Amino acid sequence: MHLAYATRYGLGVLIPAENPQAQQRLQENAARWLEARGWKAEGYHRISALVAPALLRVTRVRRCGALAAPGNVVPGEETLQELLRAIPCPMLIAP
Repeated sequence: MHLAYATRYGLGVLIPAENPQAQQRLQENAARWLEARGWKAEGYHRISALVAPALLRVTRVRRCGALAAPGNVVPGEETLQELLRAIPCPMLIAP
């Protein structure tokens, strides 16, 4: 949240869900969590199990300033290195 504010790009939330129903449930949970902290997402985007291509697509479409993701979002070191070379913004990987 603070990174989104600092870069002035706004906060976009990626929802890892395989169908619209799961996305809706997770999106509502995320919105409540953010609202309780005084924040609001600029947008929500569903991504599939094929996370790396989805992250790349969303970062290009949204012209992101930075991307924060949990460490398990991209399986395999080789895939992670490819993603880091391809995305158009800095990426923070958190354990």
